[in-house]
Amino acid sequence: MDGANFTAQRLMILLFSVIVFSATQADRHECARVCQRNVHKTCEYNFTVEWYLTLSKACYDCPFNLTDCHRPHCIAADGHMRAVIAVNRQIPGPMIEVCEGDTLVVNVKNELEDGESTVIHWHGIHQMGTPYMDGVSMITQCPIPQFTTFRYTFKASPAGTHFYHSHVGSQIADGLYGALIVRKPSEDEPHRTLYDEDLPSHVVQLADWFPEPSNARFVHLMHHKFDVFLPLSLMLNGKSDNYEVKLSSNPNITARPPLEVFHVTQGNRYRFRFINAGHMSCNFKVSVDAHNLTVIAADGVAVKPLEIDVFGITPGERFDVVLHVNQSVGNYWLKAAGLVDCGFLGHVALGVIRYDGAADEYPTEDSKANRLGKYLNPTLSEPWNPIATHGPDFDILMDELENFKNENFTDENVDAKYYLEPFFIFYSYLPRDPENRMYTIIISF
Repeated sequence: MDGANFTAQRLMILLFSVIVFSATQADRHECARVCQRNVHKTCEYNFTVEWYLTLSKACYDCPFNLTDCHRPHCIAADGHMRAVIAVNRQIPGPMIEVCEGDTLVVNVKNELEDGESTVIHWHGIHQMGTPYMDGVSMITQCPIPQFTTFRYTFKASPAGTHFYHSHVGSQIADGLYGALIVRKPSEDEPHRTLYDEDLPSHVVQLADWFPEPSNARFVHLMHHKFDVFLPLSLMLNGKSDNYEVKLSSNPNITARPPLEVFHVTQGNRYRFRFINAGHMSCNFKVSVDAHNLTVIAADGVAVKPLEIDVFGITPGERFDVVLHVNQSVGNYWLKAAGLVDCGFLGHVALGVIRYDGAADEYPTEDSKANRLGKYLNPTLSEPWNPIATHGPDFDILMDELENFKNENFTDENVDAKYYLEPFFIFYSYLPRDPENRMYTIIISF
């Protein structure tokens, strides 16, 4: 199938599809509410961790009927069938939305049929007073054995964009991750006047994705050769159209799974929460075509607003940005270009910013066009990956972000200081001192 016919076929599927939401997406938990001062809840969730399958029977005719791709328990992923580890048969797992100070109770049932144990780490939660609930296997807890249940109980604090993921082996690479959003009352939110909406549908979870279970991939890498050109996909909210699916009864008929679509209204300002749930050294370069972004938080901490064109996000990092929907009505690419280990094949995780009134179709602009301009948290330029190129004059390093509260912990009087000298030579962009790669990190107690 040539490029023009493929594009026309993909657009026809989109035009005649009806976007629906499964009950698991539409029925929000009672704790996903407007937060109020001194009003706290106990929020209980039940998670079942199990081996599952993409494009299973639960998907019916997905992706040939895109409505079927939104059925409960259907994981279309990138269009390639493979075994996965899912929470409640969802990838990403169910989103947790609570208010700061709520008590979180999460019952994790291990139904992994291969006898593997599991845990869940709550990335970004400080666990003050409950370090044994941090979910790090063999450090803060024994792993959860097969066919048993472990109850996590802890306070949701601090407020911010966080996420949960497995800390056993490479289970996160097989799909065991999800968003954990902790909000605060609007009167306590320092940037509340900068945006009109903070919607759960505008949480963006990025991840790298193998076409086979992670253990099989890592065995190949460790015992054959470290081949950076082995196939992979980049996922945005568990979705990618990297693979073309052939109809079993007629291989000449093909389709691709849908991408994530973010619905917006012209003139409004939206808070988007970005999470890098990747497992390799997989950085992403994030931008929205024709739009600027205003960064308001990093790793759950409010920062002084900073307008940028593009930002880098490394595994485990989170950024909150405001998108001002101020362009002509239409569809615009949300692009997360893979860098470092995910940059060799030139892949880009894609979503669509769709204005109300725009056609039900994908943007026509080049989805791999490099976005230049003010670049927060840049990664070293990669000669093999044109989309990674950028100009140092526009780079903004993380240490240039300013804490909203003007806190400077390095000025505090402390009992002791410990000096470390990590050696950065490849993955760090060092425009200020390209010859001297040795830097000192001071840890104070």
